[in-house]
Amino acid sequence: MTDVYGNPVPDAKVNFSVKSGIVTPARAISDAKGRAALTWKLGSKAGEQTLKGVVKGTDVAGEYVTQVGLPVGTREPLTKPASLRSSSK
Repeated sequence: MTDVYGNPVPDAKVNFSVKSGIVTPARAISDAKGRAALTWKLGSKAGEQTLKGVVKGTDVAGEYVTQVGLPVGTREPLTKPASLRSSSK
């Protein structure tokens, strides 16, 4: 996390959620560099999958969207980043 001036925001409480798959942990606190670590295991269904992070007590939110492709052995890659967008709640 960074503030409007690009400075890291330590100790921010962030809640993570996904509609498909599993995110661990579901809650984290940013470190001195404004970073929070997580693991996202994608769901098995093909198509768009979204990881959302919301800073607790604020309207600050961000999303990472990825496309899950066809099974291994096809011409399409299994996953590819689609976009990274930040939005207000």
